[in-house]
Amino acid sequence: MLSGNRNFEGRVHPLVKANFLASPPLVVAYALAGRVDVDLANEPLGLDQNGKPVYLKEIWPTQKEIADTIAQSVQPEMFKKSYGNVFDGNPTWNVKGARVLAMVGDSVTTDHISPAGDIAKDSPAGKFLIERGIEKKDFNSYGARRGNHLVMMRGTFGNVRLKNLLVPGTEGWYTIYLPTGERMSIYDASIKYQAEKIPLLVLAGKEYGAGSSRDWAAKGPLLLGVKAALAESFERIHRSNLVGMGVLPLQYKAGQNAESLGLMGQEVFDIEGIPEIKQPKQEVTIKAKKSDGSVVTFNAIARLDTPIDISYYRNGGILQAVLRQLLKH
Repeated sequence: MLSGNRNFEGRVHPLVKANFLASPPLVVAYALAGRVDVDLANEPLGLDQNGKPVYLKEIWPTQKEIADTIAQSVQPEMFKKSYGNVFDGNPTWNVKGARVLAMVGDSVTTDHISPAGDIAKDSPAGKFLIERGIEKKDFNSYGARRGNHLVMMRGTFGNVRLKNLLVPGTEGWYTIYLPTGERMSIYDASIKYQAEKIPLLVLAGKEYGAGSSRDWAAKGPLLLGVKAALAESFERIHRSNLVGMGVLPLQYKAGQNAESLGLMGQEVFDIEGIPEIKQPKQEVTIKAKKSDGSVVTFNAIARLDTPIDISYYRNGGILQAVLRQLLKH
């Protein structure tokens, strides 16, 4: 029972499949009751020191108490800071011969892409820590180790509830290394692809990158060799974070998606027209070659939504763009 937005699968505990969202007072009420199947309108939350039943209505705050608390705590200055300023960037040449590292469905969150919770013992990150003499009880969490790129790279797409459609019927950090058909971890596959200098794609459905605006959800795929993410739609801040890291967000045109185009994730992808991008939301051409030699050709929208997005992407990311700007002065 949660009141915050950290309600992703496997976030609170790796074995938790569902969470219930409620207001903070209700979360406290259920905590006092000690169970979620309590009838709060008719059953007591517990007993007071004299053994008398205590009901929710007796401790629920009044409207005046709530209004007074809001007036004391919420100030206009909190809302005056602008947020969501986009970061954007990447190379200026076409992506050729790309393979799909992960193919996911709708509403894949940043916690699926870069979890902050438990590090599983048999995950790539867990194995990495064990190899260095760290016991499971000392793993801590991905959130606590986000300053260590060696752990966070291995944790990318490492959520225990991730469903990679390249490996149907499974959950977790698995994929298929397409050149051989071998099943392995997403991290291990990415290392093999990078050794062969094969660029990588992520295929996704609607609302890709929903949830927390976690920078590692863009940084992790970049370090795994992902050059672009092709989705039906993007969460606003995650889209800008991808651009800021130099990963190109591509969006299917209206009415199109992987299913309508017959894409299975096994294809070899060429993305053409990147050097010609001069205007926001310009289209690029994607050619997906199937194993039988047939080619599916379609256009997608490069979600470089502003001129500064284009500048960041052409420089390879926001950091490179800022450094080059500083060097000019």
